[in-house]
Parts: sequence; structure tokens; C-alpha cells
Amino acid sequence: MKYLISLILIVSLWLPLESLTPTESMKLKTIRDVQVSPDLQSALFTVTETVEDQNTFIYQSRIYHSDVQRSQEPKLLTPSLTTSLQPRWSPDGKWIAFLTPIDNCDRLCLMDVKNGTIRLLFHALQNVQNFAWSPDSRKIAFVMSESTPAIEKPSIFSINQYLKQPVNKLWIIDLLDSKPQAYTSENFCVRGLGDCGQDSEEFSWSPDCQTIVFAYSPSCSLDDFYIDSSLARLDIKSGVITPIEKKARHESMPVYSPDGKWIAYLASEPPNYALNKRVNLLSNDGMQHIILPPTLNCGAELSERMLLGWDKESAHLIFFEPKHTGYHLLFLPIDGGKGKALETRNRMIQRPRLNITTQAIGFIGQDFNEPQEAYVTNLDVFDPIQLTRMNQDFKNTCSLKSECIYWKSSDGLEIEGILTYPESYQKGQTYPLVLMIHGGPMYFFDRSFIGNPCFYCSQLLAENGFLVLRPNPRGSTGYGKEFRCLNYSDWGGKDLEDLMSGVDELVKNKLADPEKLGIMGWSYGAYMTARAITQTSRFKAAIMGAGMFNLVSFAGTSDLPRFASSYLGEFWYEPQLYQTRSPIYYAHQVTTPSLIIHGLNDMRVPPSQSREFAQALKKNHQSVKMILIPQMAHGYGNPQVLKEVMKENLSWLETHLKAEISLEGV
Repeated sequence: MKYLISLILIVSLWLPLESLTPTESMKLKTIRDVQVSPDLQSALFTVTETVEDQNTFIYQSRIYHSDVQRSQEPKLLTPSLTTSLQPRWSPDGKWIAFLTPIDNCDRLCLMDVKNGTIRLLFHALQNVQNFAWSPDSRKIAFVMSESTPAIEKPSIFSINQYLKQPVNKLWIIDLLDSKPQAYTSENFCVRGLGDCGQDSEEFSWSPDCQTIVFAYSPSCSLDDFYIDSSLARLDIKSGVITPIEKKARHESMPVYSPDGKWIAYLASEPPNYALNKRVNLLSNDGMQHIILPPTLNCGAELSERMLLGWDKESAHLIFFEPKHTGYHLLFLPIDGGKGKALETRNRMIQRPRLNITTQAIGFIGQDFNEPQEAYVTNLDVFDPIQLTRMNQDFKNTCSLKSECIYWKSSDGLEIEGILTYPESYQKGQTYPLVLMIHGGPMYFFDRSFIGNPCFYCSQLLAENGFLVLRPNPRGSTGYGKEFRCLNYSDWGGKDLEDLMSGVDELVKNKLADPEKLGIMGWSYGAYMTARAITQTSRFKAAIMGAGMFNLVSFAGTSDLPRFASSYLGEFWYEPQLYQTRSPIYYAHQVTTPSLIIHGLNDMRVPPSQSREFAQALKKNHQSVKMILIPQMAHGYGNPQVLKEVMKENLSWLETHLKAEISLEGV
């Protein structure tokens, strides 16, 4: 038998790997929200997968349970529900609260751990955005907006009321009483989620369950969430709310220390859109205020929770932030000493969640050729236990080489990027190159699995003969506050030179074919793509998704009205800068065939931006194809749409870069 097993293993090594297609990529499962139980014996996590529904693909998220100590397959915790999210253990470990959509609203449910029974806590009329258990496991605080009655015939006397938006309120429900109570009024728009909609509780219970400190903004607009945020304290018994004296323009993510003596929070001053955040401490009596030393990156993460919590001795804060193409987890002493990083043995961890006893974290682990899986580890020593193997089939589809490379920009600044080699790579040969540009501009490319289904799917392109470069130019996060702010008043300037110098490096090293250069990006990445093709004719194919091409009209129509001005100044004071850096004014110089993609429900970057640019290219008889997608906002939330976008991208690059690429099977 052992010889048969050996033979099978040997044969399997010689079997050709299956190539990734857009359809196949949609089978990868997304794992999130790994929550370790108080006794460290179990873990919960959500798994999002693509399922077919009435001849189309949709996302379905459900909660799984895993035994930490035993090597067993995770079990579906909520088999009777089609979708369930945000699992949270009660501090005593007896209950699990979670959200599930009912009648188009995310509602709060409760599961008895002992017998597995589930009950709906109350009938919500709006989405429950986030929630947290009280330390005594008796109550749950949550954020939910209160619906505003519709006005059938608005008049001049009622128009202000008609335009009034719902305000998020802080609610509390006692498990012994099924009726929740709102504790805040319209004067406090409580922050239900993080800056970019990430799952980050923006309020915290005091250890004695008597007080909640919460963050609030002037309105529920994302622009206000970024710029203006304050803290307040709720006395639960009296219902009295006391605003906390502001120390900074933006204050968010408050967390009580386990001993109840301190409140930690994040604070920043303008320019806010670069997200320059420092950890602050406020004593519970309000007498002491301490600003901890800056961390390597000074915060600046759009999709991760940064301030995870405290250690159990209330002596250190646990902080998480980007570092180059990965992340690091820091223990910050409250006495202002130097932070100490958790030694993760070069493993990239993402989306860590600190358990309620602050003894362990659950996280997502992945790397270039390692698809995402769920892990848990003790905080004392990093010794991760793998909980899932849900994406192991994808390991057999990816043997591509990816590596971090470095080059000097035009002014000598060192730039880091990720280079993925084509499957057919042979030393000494040149290959068509695709330059990918991330959005933000304060995003960054990290060491995530290159087969993750997305606009920037490197594996799909590399398996079809392309060399793929993903740079982190100045303005990216992960390299410190100064680096992240180097593109202020300089969009499409030195950051473009960072990108082009990376291309030049690959051409010089005889990796990239200078006659077969492609470029693509989404959002700010699309802006940079347009900026590039208006300044040079070197690129033979361009793909732009949800880009801004006229900075003046973008600044006046985006749902982030202060975004462009925070980087470039107000356009009435800087008209020349806005014009000279707007691709629309140089559309007549474009010679690159351009694919433009935009969602018709995009409020971040309105679709009129793409219409303007496409129309200008057509007037100048340039090769352009525009795809406008109904019901799509700034991101591609629909898997069917994402699959079609990936197919369009591949087809466009194949057509215009003339690489030997097969579309068979897509």
C-alpha cells in the first residue's frame, strides 16, 4: 500500500496544473471574522462563497464552528439560514449573537450554545450595523438607524424635513426584555462601522457595565466619518450623555481598558484622507490625556481594524497596521515606551480579531501561492493552528513565482512592488507586461493570494503569458506617514514617475517587452492609468475602472466632497493644478486603446467621469470601449459582474498586446 501511495504522489507531481479562469476563480471561499471562544476551545468564522441562483451568481455568507484542539472539519453553525454574519461570543461563552437578513434588514439573533436553538431578538426596521456584548453577558448594545417617515407631498415648508437623513442611534437590549431602547438622539450620529465600512465596533462597554463610550459624527455620510468624529460617554442608568472634550478633529474606535481606568482611541488631524492616526489615552476621570509615540505607519488602513484592544493587565494596547507588503501586530506600552512586534515568522496575517479574554487572536493567513484560511494563535507565543482547508484545491492551481522587487524612482526614492512571472517564464526571454495600479491612493498591494477573484487577479494574467507588476508608489500606505503624504498637491506627478521607473527597470533587465506594455487600475488607479496614457504612447492597452478624469467635476459631484481638496486644495484656489492634472484636458494626446468600466450607481466617482473621458476619446477618433454596469456602485459587489469584468480585462489585453493567450474555458 505504501508503494501505491508513493506512486500516486509521484504521478501527481507530473500532472499539469489546471489553469485559472474567471469562472473557476469564483469558487474560492472568502473567510472572515475569526472569533475565538472565551475558553479558547472553539472558534467561529464566516465563509462567503459564490452560489448559483436563478442562472446568476450571488454571494452567500454563513457562520462555521471549529474545535480548536481537534483536527476536524468545521461545522456549519447556521444550516437553516441562507446568510449569517458577525458571530460574537458572549463573555460567559453560553451564547452566540449574530446578524442575519430578514425582509431586507440585518437583524440580531441569539443562539444557545448548549442546545443550538436560535431566536430573533427583536423585529428591526433598519439594518443592525454592529453590536457588542456587555461584560456581564446580560445585554447587547448595537447601532441602528431609526427610520424617518416618508412625506408624500413635500412642500416648501417641509422640504428640510423631507431631505433629512436617518441618524444612527445607540441601542441596548436586555436579554430578559425583548424590547430594545434607543439611548441617543438625533444630536449624535453614532458611528456604526469603520471609516470604509469595515467591521469595527465604534463603542465600548466599561468593565462594570455602567457606561458606554462611543464615537459619533455630524452625519452618516462617509465624508463626515473620515473628517469629523468625536467621543461621548453614556451613563446607562440615568441616560445622560456627556461629550468628551475634543483633542483632535477626528477621534474614533474607543476601547475601555480591562481595569476601567483608561479609554484608548485613535485620533488624527487634517490632512485626514491620508488617515494619519495616533493612539491616544484618556483617563476615565478625564484628568490625564496621553498621546502614544507614532507607530511605523501611523495607522492608515482602510479595510482592517487597527486598535484591536488591550492585554488583560491593562498595560499594553494591541495595534495592527500595514508594513510594506504585509502587516505587523504591535504591543504598545501605555507608559510611552517602544512598541514590540509579535514575531510572526514572516507569515502574513490579516483581519485579526482579539478574543474577549485577550488571550488569543483569530486571523486569516494567506500568501502569494497560499489561498486564505482561518487560523488561531495564543498571544503569548505565535504558534498558529490552522482551522480550515476550504481553499486547498486552489493551491494545486498556482505554482507561479511572485516576489517583492525594489527600484529607484527619478528622484532616488526607493519604491517597492510585487512582480509575478508568467507560467511559461524562461530566463532570457521578454514578455508582455501589465502594470497594475492600486486605488486609494492610500491603498497598497500586499502579499495576498494572487488567485483571489478581483479586478487585479494576477494569477489569471500570469497563467496566460503576462508579466504582472504591482507597485506601491508614493502615496501608498505601509511605508510611513511621510511616504503616504508625498503625493499631496502632486497627483499624477512623482507617483507616475515611480510607476514608469518600475516599468523601465523591467525593460532594462530584459524581462518586459517594450512593445507590449499594458496598464490598468481601478478608482485612483484608473485616474493614474488615464494620466499615464495622456503623457506617453508607450502603452498598447489600457483598462480603467471607476476612474476620475476631470478633477474639477469629480470634486463637485463625489459623495466625498472634501477628498480631492484634502490632497490638492480647493479647485477655486488651485485651478491650474486641477486642470494640468486632469486627464480630460489631454485626451487628444491618447493613442492607447482604452477599455473603460463604470457602475451606474457609483456615488464615490460618478459615472459621468467615464462618459466624459470616453466621449473625448471618441471625438479624437481613439480606440475606446465603454461598459456601464447597472446597479453597480463603486465596487463590484456582484460576483456575476466581477466574473464578466475579469473576462473583459483578459480579452482586451490579449487583443491589444497580441500575446499568445487562450480564452478557452472562460
